[in-house]
Amino acid sequence: MTDILSETEKSFIIEGIQHNIRIDGRDLTEYRQLVLETGVSPNCNGSAHIRLANNDVLVGVKADLEETKEDTPSEGRLEFFVDCTANAAPQFEGRGGERLAYQICTMLSKAYSQPGTMDLGALSVMAGHRAWTLYVDVLILECGGSLMDAASLAVKAALADTKLPEVKVHQVENLLEVEVAEDPFATVSLDVSRAPVLVTLSRVGRHCVVDTNQEEEQCALSQLVLAVDAEGQVLFAHSPGFLAADNLEMLDLGSSLGAQLNLSLHDSLRREQSLLHNNPGLKSERGLFD
Repeated sequence: MTDILSETEKSFIIEGIQHNIRIDGRDLTEYRQLVLETGVSPNCNGSAHIRLANNDVLVGVKADLEETKEDTPSEGRLEFFVDCTANAAPQFEGRGGERLAYQICTMLSKAYSQPGTMDLGALSVMAGHRAWTLYVDVLILECGGSLMDAASLAVKAALADTKLPEVKVHQVENLLEVEVAEDPFATVSLDVSRAPVLVTLSRVGRHCVVDTNQEEEQCALSQLVLAVDAEGQVLFAHSPGFLAADNLEMLDLGSSLGAQLNLSLHDSLRREQSLLHNNPGLKSERGLFD
């Protein structure tokens, strides 16, 4: 974590933002450069690595065939786990990292529990018996501000990269047996077209700022976190400390930014898949806003 700012340093940052001048030269609604890689972990069904300035996030998705839940017999499940490494920042040591991990995990779980974000029915193999459970592990390697935004982008990219083996169900006498394909190319991809991203808006002075760095976060009076899908629909808002008037003012901005982020991510993944298809074995690393 960056050093605690003095009141003079905070005043300098806040005054600059009032004149649309940020310490790194960005506009108030401009994201920092973000670099994306997928397929970085061969031991996972899907994976992604994202660097948003000083943020460094690694996500792996592992799929297991498990018994279905009684309340959702025809659906699979998504389970999120978040871990903040102590090396990422001093505040991650001990319970500081646990609290932040819990906050990120809670926001991701809430975002993906909204109706229509993921087709959990597509994870069903035998209704009432077997379905895929996707374990989404998020590892925070470094923190540089607006961590939830970076984590949500990494999660969506990892889910887009996820390949599930094809499964066939056979009836042997009176029993149903599940056969999982061993061919590594006999796989099924997930539909993440409706999966949301998180957009964090911060109130600094009289203005709203997106993608705050750690210095700007120390100057923020309050924050608003939105889960936004590809169509710009706000699925939910988490707004501790924000006034109702602030929320109404920020929803349109967050909706627009969320739609742009989803589109940029979709285009980046599409370009990467095209590049890898034409150049098998090539390791691809792309800027999200290239």
